[in-house]
Amino acid sequence: MLSWIKNKCMHNYYQTQLEDKLLVERILHTCLIPFSLPLTQRMKALYVFYCSIDGNASRAFNELLKQQQGVRRQMKDVMDILW
Repeated sequence: MLSWIKNKCMHNYYQTQLEDKLLVERILHTCLIPFSLPLTQRMKALYVFYCSIDGNASRAFNELLKQQQGVRRQMKDVMDILW
């Protein structure tokens, strides 16, 4: 019944303000797929989440993952330079 909420939340990732994107990431990691869950439950929640969102929300989710990977890569490069 309330499945549209996660779609609308992910659609907000396309907003131009950085704060909006960070808020979507925070909601994702604290409410939609809680990071505090054990690994198996978290993977199940991720699977159910990804299977139940619409096409635009899945594209936003994929973009979110790409951006996080880019930030991690940049941080690794910085750490490699420092060490």
